[in-house]
Amino acid sequence: MAKCLSSTLVLSSAPFSRSITTNSGCYDARCTTEGTVQVAVNNQWRTCPPQGGSLLQWDGYDGTVECPVAAQVCVVLGCFFSGQGVTQRSPSS
Repeated sequence: MAKCLSSTLVLSSAPFSRSITTNSGCYDARCTTEGTVQVAVNNQWRTCPPQGGSLLQWDGYDGTVECPVAAQVCVVLGCFFSGQGVTQRSPSS
């Protein structure tokens, strides 16, 4: 799934990378079977903190991606949605 998130990412080689501003970007995202969110930038997958927050450490980029709260994205009507399109009942259902 694609998810639009707040981001300050710019290419490290960009001449304006020192003046980073907050923008939105749409990134590949998926929910894991553990109920966490993973976000990809240029096929580099990173796992978000469960409570949301900033992700750093993208090879070739400066800035951050703001992750959503996993429980708000990965659990819908008592089902977990995985990146493979498989649904499973959550343990609390």
